[in-house]
Amino acid sequence: MPDYKAIAIANLYVQRALDTGEPLTIMPLMKYIYFAHGWTLGYTGQPLIQEDIIAWRLGPAIPEVYDAFKEKGFIIGSKVEGEEYNCELTDEEKKIVYGVFDDYSRFKPWTLSKITHARGTPWYKYRRKRGSVIPQEEIEKYYRERKK
Repeated sequence: MPDYKAIAIANLYVQRALDTGEPLTIMPLMKYIYFAHGWTLGYTGQPLIQEDIIAWRLGPAIPEVYDAFKEKGFIIGSKVEGEEYNCELTDEEKKIVYGVFDDYSRFKPWTLSKITHARGTPWYKYRRKRGSVIPQEEIEKYYRERKK
């Protein structure tokens, strides 16, 4: 399974939000990518995205996504343009990526934060080392233990 640029996955979520009329801000966007990456690791053992997940003060983050979307406005209304920010997911990846949107978009942003900040989560273990990379192995282990 290939791993994609995080911005390409972000673009999929932006398009899904636009298609469903679901308002999307940068914080839930990064959480969705984190969840999709974690569930992909948990189910397949393979990464979804190329970039590292960083332990920021407000939770797991992907700086490249933050930087690309921070100027898009509070409610993100457009994707990042560029061929390198497109991707073709496999059927298994589609199930995980779009399943994350369907499952998690019903939650308010602060609920998403509570999920990623819960005791024992990969971010929780690295929260005091702000700015550090959350190891893929930690993310994979956490989600592998929770898969259905």
